[in-house]
Amino acid sequence: MEYVKLETIEGIEMDKKPWFKPEYWVSPINYMEEIKNCYPKEVTIYDVTLRDGEQTPGVAWNEDERVRIALAMEEMGIKRLEIGMPIVSDTIGKAVKRLMNMNVKTELVALCRAKKEDIDLCAEIGLKSVIVEHTINPYLCKNALDLDVDELIERLISTISYAKQQGFKTNFFGWDAFRTSIPYLQKIYGTVVKESKPDSVTLTDTFGVAIPAAVKMTIEKVKEVIGDTPIEFHGHNEFGFGTGAALASVEGGASVVHSAINGLGERTGNVPTEEIVMALELLVGVKTGVDISKLSAISRLVAEIGKEPVYGRKPIVGPRLFEVESGLVSDVIYKMNKIGVKTGMSPFVPELVGGNPMQYVIGKGSGKATILFYLEKNGMDASKITKEQMENIINEIKIESRIRKALLSEKDLMEIIGKEIS
Repeated sequence: MEYVKLETIEGIEMDKKPWFKPEYWVSPINYMEEIKNCYPKEVTIYDVTLRDGEQTPGVAWNEDERVRIALAMEEMGIKRLEIGMPIVSDTIGKAVKRLMNMNVKTELVALCRAKKEDIDLCAEIGLKSVIVEHTINPYLCKNALDLDVDELIERLISTISYAKQQGFKTNFFGWDAFRTSIPYLQKIYGTVVKESKPDSVTLTDTFGVAIPAAVKMTIEKVKEVIGDTPIEFHGHNEFGFGTGAALASVEGGASVVHSAINGLGERTGNVPTEEIVMALELLVGVKTGVDISKLSAISRLVAEIGKEPVYGRKPIVGPRLFEVESGLVSDVIYKMNKIGVKTGMSPFVPELVGGNPMQYVIGKGSGKATILFYLEKNGMDASKITKEQMENIINEIKIESRIRKALLSEKDLMEIIGKEIS
């Protein structure tokens, strides 16, 4: 898109600023030094669609589907991909071997229980990276697993050390971390890092119960006891602020965020990959290495293969996200388009994420701007339509759409216009 230079009004600078580009327009406040300096230059996206996403009830990837999605992830620029939990199905190992034969650049990672047999299976498959998972909530350990804290720590150290001895790049993934306390987390993570030296650790908000401020502080406090060991964040979306919590984790010092396409996962799902990528890239200028123009395509791919439809108004990739009906909104869009600004009433243009162009839909909320758009599209001279005729056309649209309880088609609209001006 052609760059548009806007004059400065009320000290709000727009010309060649990171918050205003031809494809998007976000908040200048995000880029104030006291906020921008809280974020790193880069963050790695670790996509868990093929493992945690498969825990969505009814979703099951076969070997071909797992390979197809993994290749799409690589093409989009995902650097690390959780391929699955090999102990669950032999199709995962088969998919891994196919992908390795294709020399995929994306790092393939397997989720393992804190058991040596899981590590051995990953070695047999030929994987190089593993995540060792275990609940660290002491109440779950005691009452569901008959495991006290000392036994938990011993199990974690033993398994992680074993994985390291086998040559694996190893991450310690403590789940249900945020229903504990910071001193307890410091004890668990501090001891495990000191004794088994994993390559990285993950703090996991399995049930999405920590507010963003709590996530940020917890990351900071755990970092105090693990030194330079990289810390990652894995969160769920129970209360609707999974993306906000993920952003807060980055602000707190997490260098990797776990996410899933379309937010797939158990219950409310994981942090959506498309949301955290766009939030990092556009809102705070953090690079992820992801090609955002492919977000809509991979969203559709995962939805179609997984038979899990995407809500029409879903942030970033919703198929109906850029339909506009309101007369006021259409009017602003129409007038801003005249000066070359395509984002007068949206933070970014749909083409930025590979979506379909913004569409003026015709219904009860339509106004003059929508009529003018379709007149111009059909090569008609809007200046020849009187004010009274325009009002009659708009009124007829409102009546007809309410009777039908549906949007009207372009053909319907042109028929209404034709009757009025004939």
